[in-house]
Amino acid sequence: MIWGSVSGLIAYSGLIWWLFPVHLIGAVLLVICLGMQIFLWSILFFRADLRYWIFFNAAAWVVSEWIRSFWLGGLQWTLANSQTFYPEFIQVFDILGPLGISFFIVVVNGCIYAGLKRGIKARYVLLAVGLLVIMYGYGKWKIAAFDKVTDTKKRVCLVQPNVSALDKQDPDKVGATLKKILKLSEQCFVGAVPDLVVLPETAVADDIRYRADLRREISSFLKIYPAHLLIGSALLENAQNYNSAVLFGPDDRIIGKYDKQTLVPFVEYYPFGRFARNQLYNKNYEFVSGGFDLNLSMGKSRFGTLICSEDGYSRLIRKMEEQHPEFFVVLLSDAWTRVPQALMMHLQNAIVQAVSFRVPVLRCANSGWTGSIYPSGYLSQDSRYINQEGVFIESFYRREHGRSLYSKYGDFFGVLCLFFVIIILFSTGKRSGKI
Repeated sequence: MIWGSVSGLIAYSGLIWWLFPVHLIGAVLLVICLGMQIFLWSILFFRADLRYWIFFNAAAWVVSEWIRSFWLGGLQWTLANSQTFYPEFIQVFDILGPLGISFFIVVVNGCIYAGLKRGIKARYVLLAVGLLVIMYGYGKWKIAAFDKVTDTKKRVCLVQPNVSALDKQDPDKVGATLKKILKLSEQCFVGAVPDLVVLPETAVADDIRYRADLRREISSFLKIYPAHLLIGSALLENAQNYNSAVLFGPDDRIIGKYDKQTLVPFVEYYPFGRFARNQLYNKNYEFVSGGFDLNLSMGKSRFGTLICSEDGYSRLIRKMEEQHPEFFVVLLSDAWTRVPQALMMHLQNAIVQAVSFRVPVLRCANSGWTGSIYPSGYLSQDSRYINQEGVFIESFYRREHGRSLYSKYGDFFGVLCLFFVIIILFSTGKRSGKI
């Protein structure tokens, strides 16, 4: 257990090293929360004296990841994220979710360990190779099925202005920042008119609804370029700030808004009372969680909106899924770091959700990676576009399939693994006389 705790802290400290310069206290607490998962697994861990020890340890790992998601407020950041850039091996997300891939990874590594420890044996080789063949075969079959989709395309323009974090937070530069972004957005209308233009998280670091100068800018833009316009904005209601997305219609009317549900501690709010106020990363705003208006509409077309880290919260997305959105839009800032590893790890969450729920996911970042993730897990753009100014016109097929098994039943695989672990522990304890 001691080694489990130490290894967990070391592993996750190395994995999120880029977060320490951003916020030291928040990074330390996150490492502890993440590392507790490996500590829990080390408690459950069975050595090779159990007949089905490989499956038991894989199930125990799944249980520890599943439990960790609850003490992280629903955030799922699993071993499966490591495979997101290999689409053929992650298609099973739509059945078992990310916990299923975590299970397979631990089983395959258990087979490798057994082979090295006990000598190469046919059963370990067959088990590892068999799982890889099944995953790859299922992946190729599902990807081929999506290649045959012939439904109506949507055209969405994602604007990445690459504005510095300091300029975004400067109250005196809000108007100039919006002008710059709208000027860049004019490139969206070269050729066909998009169904939707998307600006990133807090593109307007003020309440865009009530500042006359900002509304005039929006009105002037929509008069020349009539289209639906989704803007990230910091809204103020009843003396409380909300990290929100505001949807304008082509006629300049506000037709919907979404307030962020899950906030980032020490970045968007301080979790330990007012004595921690000085530890807040963004001193200008402390946000509160929004209500339950989960999806936005453009006529008959509905889409889900997520802000920043919300693409890591599968349970929130399942609630949105109940209203059958055609696609999801993720608004991000990502101006807080220029480290490519951090930006790619943030991107992995969106890939997980696109495949798990079989729905297109469009990411619109201030800087970082902007583009769309298809339901097959493939990306529309590659990493060379990180931290560059530009617009990305995404044409993609809207969702035409029904909800995936994972969308309907969530982390049922975690529950199954929990029952399996309990049964094995009970049966082994009973045989040893401990129960």
